[in-house]
Amino acid sequence: GNERTNDRFQTICSALRPVLLETDTKHGLMAVLPGAAEEEEGTVAAGRRCDEGASGTPASDKYGDMSLAVKVGEAREEREERDDDGETAERPPSTRSNSSKVSLRQSVKEAVQLENMTWLNDPKVWWRHPVARISIALLILLLDMALFLEDPVNDSQVPAFLPGMGHIYSFLFAWPFSAGLLFLRLILLPITLVAGCWFGREVVHRRLLRKFLKLEMFADTGGTFLLMGCGWCCSIGLTVLIYNGIAGKEEISSDMHMEMREFSKLTQCCSVSADIVAILMIVDAVLQDREVYGDFVPRVKDVWTKACGGYFRVVAVWILAAVSFGLAVWSIKTAGVGDSYNDTRWGGMTESGRSVMVSVIIFCDLFTVMQDWDFPSFRKATEVNGRILIAGTMLHELHCDMFTRLVRLLPSCPVCFRHIRRCLPSADFFSFSITGSWLTYGPLFVVMGIDLFCTKTQVMYVPRDYGQYTRGGEGPEAFRIWTIRDQAYLAEAYSLGYLIKPEMITYAARWNVTTGASINQTAVEDFSLKSEHTGWTGGFLPYICVLPGLVMMAVFPCMVYCGNKRKSMLQALKDVAAAPKAIVNRILSPMIVKASEVAEGQDGAKGEDAEGGIVGGELGATPTGDGGAAPNYGARAAEGDS
Repeated sequence: GNERTNDRFQTICSALRPVLLETDTKHGLMAVLPGAAEEEEGTVAAGRRCDEGASGTPASDKYGDMSLAVKVGEAREEREERDDDGETAERPPSTRSNSSKVSLRQSVKEAVQLENMTWLNDPKVWWRHPVARISIALLILLLDMALFLEDPVNDSQVPAFLPGMGHIYSFLFAWPFSAGLLFLRLILLPITLVAGCWFGREVVHRRLLRKFLKLEMFADTGGTFLLMGCGWCCSIGLTVLIYNGIAGKEEISSDMHMEMREFSKLTQCCSVSADIVAILMIVDAVLQDREVYGDFVPRVKDVWTKACGGYFRVVAVWILAAVSFGLAVWSIKTAGVGDSYNDTRWGGMTESGRSVMVSVIIFCDLFTVMQDWDFPSFRKATEVNGRILIAGTMLHELHCDMFTRLVRLLPSCPVCFRHIRRCLPSADFFSFSITGSWLTYGPLFVVMGIDLFCTKTQVMYVPRDYGQYTRGGEGPEAFRIWTIRDQAYLAEAYSLGYLIKPEMITYAARWNVTTGASINQTAVEDFSLKSEHTGWTGGFLPYICVLPGLVMMAVFPCMVYCGNKRKSMLQALKDVAAAPKAIVNRILSPMIVKASEVAEGQDGAKGEDAEGGIVGGELGATPTGDGGAAPNYGARAAEGDS
């Protein structure tokens, strides 16, 4: 009788409809269910009368507005629209029936016949094995470090002017000297914070992803923190446009107030930190698992989860994290700078090789998310004496309601401002929680923004834009990249990050082409990198090399949607298998009675099979009219098989 029960019955009815169509297509269900709205309306009315007669309670009070009734209304509205357009008068009845059958078959294929995509929700598929999951996470870390050593931008000493990212950085950290603009910035900062968080949580998360697309991975508060951060960045971008229109000469620029090499090290630290978090979270989840791959290193799992009352796991994670972060920061600070990297025996990639590497990184980032055993919902954690704990803690999720408590301490608005108060978010809006899955993959989604920026840099890389040049000509050293160190020389050649004197950033401007002697006194300070730039095929080859990563980015949302749809269907079938037979029969009886009546007029014997096969309450193998048996959807769903 409550709302939750009604929603559950609607889900069951939505699942039963395509199942019946699949198992008993030859008995007339294809002609009945998508047919005239009047017949379906009579069927639903008959079913409600049967329910009322059996229990004395109106069916609508017990089951609410069930899915079949909703389908009836949609069919009636669709038919009325066709009548208004004159389509019904121009098309014969047989044509309408055939088109209905085709569209219904398509919907059945989408809803039920998803057996070609079992790997979407199957945790036992080979690439979701614990070894595969850990290996891909480690591969991302290794590729990140290798790309950092190979990327020539990491040695560029020109000032970093980055549109968008630089504006956000300057808005938050570069404060104006004028008192009026300083006061304006202090007012705009909290406004952008609240507006951006509201847009990310209420518009994108709740209305678009939860209500419209109905993605389970964003159920409750899943992913809110990530989307609120993205919304805040977007609101800052819009605020900067307004601020620059007011500030005049003291407008916010894209200056990052650092050199490109310093910015590269900063982003690399963020990227490696996210990789380390993902590795630790995945390893910890694998070692806690007792259900999906319970026979994988069972003794190690016993020590990991039970030693010292479970606190060995917590301490070990924090020690590994501290050591890993320390080594990563030290290696980023010291390795891959100028001539120190030239002594290594490997490396020396061209722009095409670097583009392939960043494409593989993007592919692996998204593939790691798809490897999760609960993809794409991330809701039902694997059971191991309770839900899997977050690495380094004894908690299932991290919850913060500090801001909610502070908002509740504020004085309430006067009665005269009631309309304004209704527009403001509630106190619960400022509380959020992070589950283990989002703590693992959320940083990877953020790092993907850095990877996309790196992709753009590699694909569109031209040495002169970064204070670098190549010798050209022939020989093994012809394509090696040289970097200029003289800051005064770079300041003369560049203005606000843009090259204004390209003739200064060439090999001929720094060295004598014939003798190889330095022309400029500071040219001796220039150093060559092991990385190369060829510029072959007019620069189109790097664009082709990044296609795998870009294709994966386009396919990933489709995989999330299809996996979400398939998992919802399997869960509904499990609910049907677990429902009492009396309830299932009460829902099915109106549909089957009408189907049998039509089937008797078409093929008498088949009508009896249709009525006896499903009305009996068995959701297992049912006669199909040709001597075969329909798939046992209920039993298979109960067993967890696709």
